[in-house]
Amino acid sequence: MPQDPPKNKYADVPLRIKSWGVIICIFALAISHPYMMCLFCLWVSFQALTELGGLFSFDITYWRIGIPLSQGILLLVCPTYYEYMEGVCLIIGIGLILALLLRKASLGIPLSLVIVLAVYPHLTFLRMLPQGWLWVIFLVVTTELNDIFQYLTGKSLGKRKILPKISPNKTIEGFAGGLLLTPLLSMGLGTLLGLPISMFSLAVIGLAISFFGFWGDVTFSYLKRRAGVKDTGTLIPAHGGLLDRIDSLLYNCIWFYLWIQ
Repeated sequence: MPQDPPKNKYADVPLRIKSWGVIICIFALAISHPYMMCLFCLWVSFQALTELGGLFSFDITYWRIGIPLSQGILLLVCPTYYEYMEGVCLIIGIGLILALLLRKASLGIPLSLVIVLAVYPHLTFLRMLPQGWLWVIFLVVTTELNDIFQYLTGKSLGKRKILPKISPNKTIEGFAGGLLLTPLLSMGLGTLLGLPISMFSLAVIGLAISFFGFWGDVTFSYLKRRAGVKDTGTLIPAHGGLLDRIDSLLYNCIWFYLWIQ
């Protein structure tokens, strides 16, 4: 009986590269000015709520308009990071009350509000710091290339699953590849950008970015598995939804901003 030819495990790489070209152009526009970063953040909130509504099964009709609008107002009236976070806590508290009243104690709405209001806006505040555009480039490029390191290492060498029940494609070899290669990338990129930080610190930061990036990815893998879906959306060809592409920034953008500040 004839056997089917083995599938090429790198078949989606060309499409991934094309998608990366578009992503890089959008990212370059976003970091060109702090105001552009704010607008980008509001769009991320809109799209993220669209995808999170699918994961947590709540009606996104009003949330994905009202929340980015409220976030934009907060960014305008709250001049400091801590004042913004106080406003976010108020909105999340209201969201929790509404969730308890309307969704029978479902935590999908408040958790979604935490993700879109209290996590990814750290990139906006990072851009507002002195030399902020350099720090944003460093964080995002290092995090995303760590994803690629783990993906390619896992594809070529991966045999042992690290979390088979949550993320079947993650392997110990892929995770180790990221931990080994990302500090080298961090030192090279930090030097290229002229960041005022020692080589040892860059290596340690690269290690932390790889570690927390992995767990950000795993967190969304867990949410997707609970929802019974492979991707959060179909926005980016060969990547999935927006959250599939920025999931590794889930924890990295928080600790990195607080460390820089």
